Amino acid sequence: MRYVVLVILITTVQSIFGQDKKEICFSVEISRGDTININADSVLLNSLHVKSVPLSDYEIISNKALVWRGEYHNITICYSKPDLIFKDHYRYSYDEYDSNAFFYDKKIKKSGLDKVLPLKDKRLQTSGVLSRAVNSGTNSDAGIQSELLLNLSGKLSDDININARISDRNIPYQPEGNTAQLQDFDKVFIEVFNDKYYLEAGDIQLKNDYNYFLRYQKNVQGLGLSMNIGEDSLGTFASVRGGINKGKFTTIYITPLEGVSGPYRLSEGINELFPVVIANSERVYLDGRLMQRGFEKDYVVDYNTAEITFSPDILITEFSRIRVDLEYAVLSYPRSTLNFTAGHKFKNGQLSVEYYSEQDNFRKPLRFENTDQIYQDLINAGDTSQAMIPGYNRFEGDPGQTLEVLYLRKDTVVNNDTISIFDRYSGYLPADSLYKINFEYLGPGEGAYARTNEDGQQVFYWIGENGGQDASYAPVSIIPLPNKNSMLVVSGEIDITENEKISFNSALNIHENNRYYARTEGSPDKGFANNISLTSKRKIGQKNLNQQVSFDYIGHNFKGIDRFRNIEFDRDWGQTRDTLSRENFFYYKGSLSDKKSTYSYKISYRDKKGVLNGISHDASFEKEFSGWKAIGSFNRMASNYYGNDNRWSRETVVLERIKGKFRPGYSFMSERNVLRVDSDEEVISSLQYFYKHDFYIAFEDSAKNSLKAGAFYREDKIPLEGVLQNYNKSYNGYLKGKLNLRSNHQVNGTVIIRSIDYQINKKDETYAQGRIGVKGYFNKLGLRYNTGLNLQSSRELRRNFTFIEVPLGQGTHTWIDDNENGIQELGEFYEAYNPDERKYSKVFTPGNDYVDAYLSRFDFLYRWNFSDFTKSSFLEGFSFNGNLIYEQKTTGKSFSERINPFKENIQSVIASNVLNNYLFKWRSIKNDWFIQYGHTIRSRRQLLFSGFDTYNTTRSRILVSVPISDELTSELELESEFKLNEAENIEQKNYRTRQYIILPSLTWNPSSNFRAKLSFNRKQKIDLNSDVANKSDWQQLGISITSIGKGDFRGTLNFEFKNIDYDGEINSVVGYQLLEGYRAGNNYLWSTNLRKEIFNGLVLNLYYQGRKPSKTRVIHFASLQGSILF
Repeated sequence: MRYVVLVILITTVQSIFGQDKKEICFSVEISRGDTININADSVLLNSLHVKSVPLSDYEIISNKALVWRGEYHNITICYSKPDLIFKDHYRYSYDEYDSNAFFYDKKIKKSGLDKVLPLKDKRLQTSGVLSRAVNSGTNSDAGIQSELLLNLSGKLSDDININARISDRNIPYQPEGNTAQLQDFDKVFIEVFNDKYYLEAGDIQLKNDYNYFLRYQKNVQGLGLSMNIGEDSLGTFASVRGGINKGKFTTIYITPLEGVSGPYRLSEGINELFPVVIANSERVYLDGRLMQRGFEKDYVVDYNTAEITFSPDILITEFSRIRVDLEYAVLSYPRSTLNFTAGHKFKNGQLSVEYYSEQDNFRKPLRFENTDQIYQDLINAGDTSQAMIPGYNRFEGDPGQTLEVLYLRKDTVVNNDTISIFDRYSGYLPADSLYKINFEYLGPGEGAYARTNEDGQQVFYWIGENGGQDASYAPVSIIPLPNKNSMLVVSGEIDITENEKISFNSALNIHENNRYYARTEGSPDKGFANNISLTSKRKIGQKNLNQQVSFDYIGHNFKGIDRFRNIEFDRDWGQTRDTLSRENFFYYKGSLSDKKSTYSYKISYRDKKGVLNGISHDASFEKEFSGWKAIGSFNRMASNYYGNDNRWSRETVVLERIKGKFRPGYSFMSERNVLRVDSDEEVISSLQYFYKHDFYIAFEDSAKNSLKAGAFYREDKIPLEGVLQNYNKSYNGYLKGKLNLRSNHQVNGTVIIRSIDYQINKKDETYAQGRIGVKGYFNKLGLRYNTGLNLQSSRELRRNFTFIEVPLGQGTHTWIDDNENGIQELGEFYEAYNPDERKYSKVFTPGNDYVDAYLSRFDFLYRWNFSDFTKSSFLEGFSFNGNLIYEQKTTGKSFSERINPFKENIQSVIASNVLNNYLFKWRSIKNDWFIQYGHTIRSRRQLLFSGFDTYNTTRSRILVSVPISDELTSELELESEFKLNEAENIEQKNYRTRQYIILPSLTWNPSSNFRAKLSFNRKQKIDLNSDVANKSDWQQLGISITSIGKGDFRGTLNFEFKNIDYDGEINSVVGYQLLEGYRAGNNYLWSTNLRKEIFNGLVLNLYYQGRKPSKTRVIHFASLQGSILF
């Protein structure tokens, strides 16, 4: 983790001098994945921390924010700030969480901190920090870390305003592993404006959601200038914006699995197997309804792996329609966007012209070298969106210093022909040249290579083109081709009367699917589109009459920038996907409404040349009467679709009570689509064919209690052998809502039970899903609690991982050449104990293999403070806090296995995350001595290509603190720890150890500016996997001195002597665990941490550590950091 050593030492100093007026602490109940934002004007760099918990339990994502990765549910968060008179607040919200919570964009707010910039202009307010750090050590070159956070707002002059937010920060690596691709966390946004002009620069968003044909929403790094000349919203307006695109727009169609909430890969149609989704760009639609992102809402997204998972209270069936509009990162070619808009608003209307263009730079591909042969192959691909090129390149470097699987090229004879194939390089065979190869999955039997697992890594081997279903891979790369899309639009509207207006839109579109082909062999495709509509809004007595007539003409090659019609538009006409074709579209719609009723009708005609020709009728009503509401919608569509008869019939009727506490209701829904051979009864396909009856009752009262219980029955049909046949009948029950029990307890959640009776040769299913949460407070007992149970069908992705070298001090792992062959192997990387060893980071490379599973999760948080309910001087010192989490994914078949998160049947559990943590403490109110007992069980099980990876830690700790005098305090710490790591198929990573620690210490604290501590550590670490006694005995003496001087100077000196008795093997996973990077014999460690504020706002931090393992050279590590507070 970034700055891990500095944070540990600074946290230690701050915990000692917790009463320093510059440190602010607060307690909060928190769950894994939640985000804390400090709403302070200025926070000292690296001062934000969580008291008394390991750094691995939380992630600092900025100087003022952290994401909780651990499982404590009641924590104390502290930070330091300049000595200002302003009062700080903190903001804590579950709503900000999703799978990547730190992607949220924060709105720029005026800071309450009236700091003055060097230009001495008090009209500008700034807050933030600029930091640079240099890490260097004996075992590595220097590494540089940097961070910049700046908020600026105010006036540049009397009529010119400025807002700015600039952030540039490093992403901390996690010991458990990171995704292979990380989002860009650096953001720059600057806006300068007055009443007539607006200039923006940096990370800006280009958006148009009001033009008829030209719709887009793009995130770019660029520049924009807008002006508005006129008064009272009338006059001339113009803007020009452009920049380098962060992503491309696409619509993803997800094929759901029955009852499976996810994760689902967002990759269809992207031409990238593992795309990176631009944060906050997605719009998720389920059955035509827009979903909301959030852990407590409808879905969460992992942007780096491009995976979406729906929450337990959202029912996903095999007939669910899931569509996602999103932007994905540009990984193949640099992509740029240019936009220009100009127009004039006058009293009775407006006229505007807009130009938009986005294009890939085909001359500078990012994923491959554009050789003459590849260039010609891309031209020959023609007017399409993707192509296949060779996926191998010569490897340059030392094959012993890479974890990549390398291959040799050799010849073999097949049917008397000599062909070249690739075979894995073992490291022992001579080779003139080696290759790095990308193997693409082409489908069963479509390739010539098969995949296997060797030494925990994916390896591909040649089996020939006639190798059967296993021959699914080839040494090629499937790449997207560069494209260009531009549009010129002229639009306007005129008020022809007080109640009627006419509007028009004319668009010219020019696009190239393959710029290589279009620039040499072909030509760009051009398409025209026009729309004209007449809208009328009139009053007829007490009713409103609204009418609209609209006509579209769309040319053959017209292609929108982004989707410009409703996401369900093509489906409403029986189309599965849109196709480019000449089209005429006409509709009339009218509605008559008053306060309690609405009636509407719409007739549409659509002629898409060579595709479909048809008419659609839509009618709807909404009526309130005697405390009831009735809603109805009806649709009939008939069309000729590619020469076949295509028909839609849809009805929805709802009758429900809208007054009173108890509100019963009933709804009926039916959608019936059939595509038949023309003049024949043979059924070709059906988009959906079902009937659904839903009975429910809702309850609401003044105490904000709300419940809804219901049951619905649904029948589905599908075409089989040319005939519509019954497919299944489902019986579903649901209960959702929240109940406030008295004033201190609340129950909330959703429970869904679904039973499917299949009418074909398929096994019936019954499953349950949902989540239930209970939280509250017992006043008389001083007990707060928060518990929940989640159940849902899920999937688990089988992952691979590797290790990459990172700047010194920023990594999490170290490499030890166990077999001394000079070759890096997966089993030789261990989580590092010492900062000078942290040179590597574990990186996951996701595959595309999912295993169906059932997810169950139980969590229970409790906080019991006796001081909340008793005045006894003895009892009020007691407190008992804890957290319990059991999360498992299982392939078990029985219902009891699926809903039981506490099961220990390891054979069916494919992934788990378990934590049982509690802390018991008693403090003497009179004598200020205390005793505490803490116990933590943490285990994790991951599914990898190489098999399962299981990790378990169990730790028990007793701490007794007794003050001897006002200046002396004695402490005794007893600790027992068990560690287990089991890596299937990588046996050298396996270990099982037990640790015992006795740690007495004496602290002298004569004043608030000086502290000295003397400690003795007696530790024994035992290898439990060894048949013979294999252990290390530690005797450790430590001295620590901390001093605070004038000018905000803080200094800490540490010295440790470690005598270790160990006779086992050193270069092994067990040896590293038992020795922690040291050697048997006498070992020494010394360190210092100095912090000095040079002048107001400029802070220097120096950390140095030296250690001398027995019979080896001295190993140095140093970090120098400078920070400027704005």
